[in-house]
Amino acid sequence: NDRPAATSLIRYMLKFAVIQGIVSMLVLDGVDLVVPTLFTADVEIQKHLHQLMPCLALQQILVSLTLVVESLAAGGNQFQLLAAGTTIATVASIWQISLQTTVEGIWGVGITTLFA
Repeated sequence: NDRPAATSLIRYMLKFAVIQGIVSMLVLDGVDLVVPTLFTADVEIQKHLHQLMPCLALQQILVSLTLVVESLAAGGNQFQLLAAGTTIATVASIWQISLQTTVEGIWGVGITTLFA
């Protein structure tokens, strides 16, 4: 049983996930005026995409941590725990999305719930 080594590796991976999430967040925050123009020439749609960029940037930390935790669960043969967490997050996200009336609400609340 090498519990201290496993604990150390888990801490390292979680710290790295946070750092990677922060870096991704800062990159997205720095290019938020350019990114919408890559997807459409429609100025109105660009405006909406620009409004979503801060939320997308902040979600990078959650997404990074989620992927690492899911990988650790899979690597630790914790598939029942992984399935339960995914199911709960999906149901909560669907419920949150059903309450939203704007794209910003869907993305900011509903999608964030999926990764929280």
